[in-house]
Amino acid sequence: MVKQGKLTFEHLLFKGVLGVKSLLRDLRGPPSHGEASEILIVASTFLGDLMMSLPLVAAVCKRYPRANVTLLVRKEYVALAERVRGVRRVIPEPTAYAELRKITALVPNRFDIAFVVFETRLLPLMAALDVREIVSFDDPKGRHSRLIDRTIPFPTDRPEMMHQAWLALRLLGSDPQLPVLRPPYLDLSTIPEPKKVSRPYVVMHIGARSPLRQWLPERYAQVVVALHERGVETMLTGMDDDALLATRLTELLPPHVTLTNLVGQTSLLGLAKRIERARAVFGADTGVLHLAKALGLPAVVLMGQGQNELYGDAGQLFGPGQYFYVSALPCRDKHSLHGHQVSWVSTCSRRQCVLEKQLCIYDVQAEPVIAALLKFALSEVAPQIQTVR
Repeated sequence: MVKQGKLTFEHLLFKGVLGVKSLLRDLRGPPSHGEASEILIVASTFLGDLMMSLPLVAAVCKRYPRANVTLLVRKEYVALAERVRGVRRVIPEPTAYAELRKITALVPNRFDIAFVVFETRLLPLMAALDVREIVSFDDPKGRHSRLIDRTIPFPTDRPEMMHQAWLALRLLGSDPQLPVLRPPYLDLSTIPEPKKVSRPYVVMHIGARSPLRQWLPERYAQVVVALHERGVETMLTGMDDDALLATRLTELLPPHVTLTNLVGQTSLLGLAKRIERARAVFGADTGVLHLAKALGLPAVVLMGQGQNELYGDAGQLFGPGQYFYVSALPCRDKHSLHGHQVSWVSTCSRRQCVLEKQLCIYDVQAEPVIAALLKFALSEVAPQIQTVR
């Protein structure tokens, strides 16, 4: 009970410091502009959002080549984020006063610029860190807008480049002179090599935060069989919660067809290394597929509830891929992105389908997916990006 009380006090103290620092920020003058030596990029979101922010990280590193770039992420992604190219240090999002003090000790001269990627809830934290200049999209709820020094308008009209990665790059200006940005954005060279697989392999990731993003086990099995017949191994990955689906899938396989089942058996770093050595990655639109794209791997993606223009093809920014997208579904009626209400966004975040059948993912048959995976797994030429509607 003492420990719980201490944690509660630390949390309350942390919240109090954020509030006081936010009020004090209102009293200061405009930020001075000089050469930035310490830059903070705030990307404390889910894995997919973090991966889609990596082109921004790369662009910041190239625009400010002499600056120390720090990345702030969720605690579970620190080990992976430490492999992002160009980043000097990675810090987990603090939730207590002691953790806040550790950050200020790391950068005693404070951060010159903080780029806040969509997470406007963390603007008070930027004030508590006494960042000289906070760059962020406008706060969709208006709670912390006064804390932003350089407000980037979130597009109300449909932008030409509407993928989330391109939207994040807007933090560098309305018409930034961007360098050439290409994956891989992570360096996994120091991660031990996994056990070698004798045949070329494809990673099939069946994990997803929502069950509506998971395909039928019969179709997963069809893909495994077809790859096996062409000499391509399937490496099955997912979380502990995906064990039942993995069992159902493997039970559908003929006796002579095998796969490597790693569901629930890999760390995120271990999975990243497996992906790096694969010929292609297949799965629903989840963080792991965005990780594959950030590594430059060919990705075959079931877009499902997502919007292809937002989360699928990003052109030059990521690796090649083929995206299966069932368009014009009335159930994609969520018209907001990170709290910004805009008509050009149409997604679905339900955990239970309102239609008789999950058309967004069940309408995708196995045959075109097999063809796409074989094209990437067996091709000796540079693969291209394609969207199948």
